[in-house]
Amino acid sequence: MKKEIALSFLLTLLVFCLNYFLRTMIYHAEDIITGTYYYHQTAYPFKLRPFTSMAMFYLNEMHLSFLWSFIVHQYGLLFLFFISITRLLKQFELTQTDRIIGLFITALTFPILCIHFVPVYSYDDIWAYLCVVWMFYFIIKDKFYIAALFWMISLISRESMVLLFPLFFIYRNKSKSIFSWCIPMMLPVFFYSSARIFFFPEVLEGRFTRLIVNFENADTIRQTIYSLFISFGWLWAFIIVPFKNQSDEDKKLYLSAIVISLLTIVVVLNTALVREVRLLFTPFVVIIPYVLMRFRQVIPKMKSYMTLQYISRVILLFIVSVILTVILFPSFTYLPMIDFHRVLFAMHLTGFVIVYIVLRKVNQRE
Repeated sequence: MKKEIALSFLLTLLVFCLNYFLRTMIYHAEDIITGTYYYHQTAYPFKLRPFTSMAMFYLNEMHLSFLWSFIVHQYGLLFLFFISITRLLKQFELTQTDRIIGLFITALTFPILCIHFVPVYSYDDIWAYLCVVWMFYFIIKDKFYIAALFWMISLISRESMVLLFPLFFIYRNKSKSIFSWCIPMMLPVFFYSSARIFFFPEVLEGRFTRLIVNFENADTIRQTIYSLFISFGWLWAFIIVPFKNQSDEDKKLYLSAIVISLLTIVVVLNTALVREVRLLFTPFVVIIPYVLMRFRQVIPKMKSYMTLQYISRVILLFIVSVILTVILFPSFTYLPMIDFHRVLFAMHLTGFVIVYIVLRKVNQRE
């Protein structure tokens, strides 16, 4: 556990340094963060998500600037998030090595690695990520009412977490009454949606017109394609290529990943701006455990490919991916540091192709 805590701290530091020293929302931008704080006090729907603003207020009362109040709060929660991920992964009987790999995979996903990049703009989202990890943890433990409590907090932080409701059904205890999982699933949704619609009907206006915006012109179409892929990048290969001979646990995770991913993509395309990639990150809580369950089966197969000839092919594939990325994405309206994003996309595309090919070969042998 000490190794995992130390690694969680180092990964938190890595993410912070990347976001602090590049052109992001925390890049020496005291005025931007201060303006964002006050904007979130009055504007809808941000006023409905109070946790980050409350934390910033109390830290500011301790004579921290709004910028550093935001940084301390966000990266403190990120550190707790990484530790919580290891606790969740432990429930799947993964070894410490597997859990460490899981930490790296989580930290290197775009919505975490680039958590404060433009236009990701994470604000309250880390609260939601942290809470849904513990929600899933307690669902696996068959403690649905405790899971519902964490889910409720995640809904207040980010309402899109409602799309995780299939977990209550998929992981239900079939020997128990339907009410044992149905009531804790319905209560948070009922109370949150009732309060939101009753007190703040304004937030529903214009929510279902985003599909046109996401495909408005060539530039927004490119941005949408980029965001859909980069949200999980090379990890999508594990979802696209299902494994044969899956255990019951694998089947539950895979079904959860498929259902929640499809729900998330459809809902975000229709109700939000896809360029805010964090909105597509909801399925992470099942995708990452599933990837790790399958990853340890793939690693032994990949060792046979570690030859000079194969490595040269990977380098060639990366070069082709870079060229293809430059052709596909000649410009981005909403993304600064376009070369950084192109290289990142090319790296994920290279990894996706490699993993896809390996998974297909593994399935053929089985």
